[in-house]
Amino acid sequence: MTDGRLSPSWRQANVRDGFTLTAVGDLVVDAALAPLLEVRSPQLLELLRSADVTFGNFESTAVDLTEFGGWPEAESGGSWLISTSRVPADPRRIGFDVMARANNHTTDWGVAGMRSTDRLLTEAGIVHAGTGDTLADARSPRYFTTPAGRVSLVSVAARFEPMSRAADPLGRVPGRPGVNALRTTRHVVVPGRRLRELALVRDALPVGSVGASVLEADRRDGTVSLSKPFGTQIVIREGAGHLSV
Repeated sequence: MTDGRLSPSWRQANVRDGFTLTAVGDLVVDAALAPLLEVRSPQLLELLRSADVTFGNFESTAVDLTEFGGWPEAESGGSWLISTSRVPADPRRIGFDVMARANNHTTDWGVAGMRSTDRLLTEAGIVHAGTGDTLADARSPRYFTTPAGRVSLVSVAARFEPMSRAADPLGRVPGRPGVNALRTTRHVVVPGRRLRELALVRDALPVGSVGASVLEADRRDGTVSLSKPFGTQIVIREGAGHLSV
């Protein structure tokens, strides 16, 4: 889209004129909302239900804790979001058709929680994408057919815990279930003087705090990597010859 106008390629899409898409952000729901919305927000429900396709990002984990065989992971996406196993059917009643599932909370309750949520969304009739038993599966589009045409959904997470990443099998090594993760490198831009100061901090860390390959990449690229100290408090000790962690 340029200047608010659809490009010609979009006009070739196999959907009828007047196709409507309603999209919302994150759905963090711990109990059924449809009955409440039907009383308090009928116009909102009409908006969600009247679109050809209604989309949202399902961030919670839906499980029945009396039967759940998993546990909360040591690292969450910020908190361990959880809802009852009855919740996935509620967005369908509200009007949602498709859901993104690749996000920072997908594996708050591990792969078992991810699979439970995906299964319940499928049973509710909601098409969802972004998770799978392998990376190829998590990357695959999912399709939703409407009277107006067929649409596909690809979901990818830019923020995630490292253990959440799906991986493809390699030889006899099985694939890893998880999310379709967008792997990027974060750069903090600072003036040259600050970069030299950060290099002094890095080089004062105990041997082994920064891997040899990371140090070599820093020398090659003119960067400073301080991945290990994050999450560690660095304190004052007068007369210390080096930093101790």
